[in-house]
Amino acid sequence: RNGHFTTHDMAQSHKDSVVAWKGYQATSQQGDVVQMMMPSNAHERTDYLKRIVAVTSMLGAQGLPFRGNDESVESTNRGNFLACMGLLMKFDPFPQNHNPPSNATYTSLVSENEMIECYAQEVTSVIVSEITRSKMYSIMVDEGRDGRSEQLAVCVQLMSFDAHSIADKLQQQLQINGLVDVKHVAQTYYGAAVMSGPTGGVQARFRRLHPEAIYIHCYAHELNLVLCHTCRAVSEAVELFHLLECVYYFFTTSLVNHHKFKDAQSKLGLAAVELVQLSNTGWACQLQSINGVLETLPAIFECRSVTGSPLAIVSKTAQTPSEGDVRPGKSSEDAMCDTLKGKRTDAFATEMYESTKALFCWAHNSNLITEEVLVARNFLACKADAGYPPQDMLAVHNLLSTDMFPCLKEVLQGPLTVPVSSCSCERSFNALPRLHTLLHQTMGQRRLQNFAVMAIENGILSQLSHNKGMDRFTKLFINLFKETQQIPR
Repeated sequence: RNGHFTTHDMAQSHKDSVVAWKGYQATSQQGDVVQMMMPSNAHERTDYLKRIVAVTSMLGAQGLPFRGNDESVESTNRGNFLACMGLLMKFDPFPQNHNPPSNATYTSLVSENEMIECYAQEVTSVIVSEITRSKMYSIMVDEGRDGRSEQLAVCVQLMSFDAHSIADKLQQQLQINGLVDVKHVAQTYYGAAVMSGPTGGVQARFRRLHPEAIYIHCYAHELNLVLCHTCRAVSEAVELFHLLECVYYFFTTSLVNHHKFKDAQSKLGLAAVELVQLSNTGWACQLQSINGVLETLPAIFECRSVTGSPLAIVSKTAQTPSEGDVRPGKSSEDAMCDTLKGKRTDAFATEMYESTKALFCWAHNSNLITEEVLVARNFLACKADAGYPPQDMLAVHNLLSTDMFPCLKEVLQGPLTVPVSSCSCERSFNALPRLHTLLHQTMGQRRLQNFAVMAIENGILSQLSHNKGMDRFTKLFINLFKETQQIPR
């Protein structure tokens, strides 16, 4: 009446409502957008995606680069990822017959980054679940430089950043992975002031958040420092390593001398061994240098005798030190042995036991029950009488039942969880040179982090089912589509 329906029919609100209603009807009959996006042969798409994630897992576990500089069809080197897919197509009949849509090949850089991140999250979730089951863990941290970027390695042990930023980063990682409420028994770093400082170091800041996390100075670093400082304090050792350094530079700085050195090894039938350069801070280099010289000593004499250098004469006289040269070292060794023997008393053992017991019981609110300890002692004695004595503390912990010895088992778990060194972090940094190579120079920090998780924890990655990586990628794919209304390629 009076044209009201005509006016309403022409209104924009009415037109929007009609479009929404027709869209609802189409969704009810054909499914929503995500369901319409899935092809009718969904199982073929699933099989295709399984091969994509399998190649991604293999390259990540081996630490190989994915992309190529030129990935066009005419290129002869399209990168490892596309090369593996091409190899599968040659021998696998499925990819030969399957022709995926051009907008859903999942071979683009964006899809690769998402799949790498999904696998890294799966590996992290496995580690987090192990920590949650153990109900106790310790943390090891180390930092290193990767080109112009500072990298932070965080490792956990189960049964240039400043201290503030490192402590905040640690706490952030614990919160992200849901480990804030899990008992944290120890933290291990090397002896730099930024890490071990008693007031402003990482260990002090982190202990304010986790008072039960006692600080353990990395014993591997301590031993390294002791050996390096000892060698610098003994004049004979200083002369020895100076001589080794001269030998190294003589055979490496000159290609002529290096070729003569290799020819002498071949002539004498020795294994091809390269001399190692010394380091002022790493004892491993000193040991490798000594071993290298010992293994190639005949070749050194053979090569140096031709030149007649005074260094050859010094080398021959230095190989047989007199008795007076080793006497100071022998007396120091005797003094150290006497000191250690003096500590092997019942009084010192009781004092060490009480201090350790007080430390762990205070930190973890655990109280040993005398009756529980007596029962455990008799139980272990029966095991020993039966011919199955526990060989170490870990075996004792595994023999004790949680239901029968809850307090004692928890007290034993604490020391077993405490790390004695942060070498795991060093091994993580050793993986960077083979991950961040010239073929990886354009890789971003986020991809490097996820890629490193896959390569370093390749043992866990090899045990993961490809379906888990595919399921996580599918969920990410659907969420991205809902947010952007775009299909990742």
